[in-house]
Amino acid sequence: MSELSVGQLKGLTVNSNVVTVPAGHTLYAPGHVIQSHTITSGNQSTTSTSYQTWVSKVLTPKLASSKILCSVNVSQAYIDTARGTGYWAIFRDGVSVFEMALESQAAAACLLYGSFQYLDSPNTTSAVTYEVKYKRAANAGYLQSGGTSSFVVQEIAQ
Repeated sequence: MSELSVGQLKGLTVNSNVVTVPAGHTLYAPGHVIQSHTITSGNQSTTSTSYQTWVSKVLTPKLASSKILCSVNVSQAYIDTARGTGYWAIFRDGVSVFEMALESQAAAACLLYGSFQYLDSPNTTSAVTYEVKYKRAANAGYLQSGGTSSFVVQEIAQ
């Protein structure tokens, strides 16, 4: 196998802003999405104060240097108790790496909406399991996720 090292890659003078990658070959340009997966979820509910799996995705990064962008959109979170709290967290291979709370300030049960993102650096080309989990706080009777919520996992080249 041979290797070519260059300081700068440019197209021909005629079309200097275009570099063509032949069919069957792959170019990983920093900042570009290498792969993207969207998982949607409908109604789910829990009365647990321990994290329960909401959605999950196994991703095998193409490059060890890649970043993984996890984006969560909770379209409806129904908390049945005034001033109740629900938690969502992102887990990587069973370990919590990010947590978000949605807290009702209402004097009665209410619907809440929320979105959050987490940028991860798993530094591997082995399969990684990303899970979004949720639970209720002790101050809420139950937590229900309704509507169509989503979890997007994207590998970003570095």
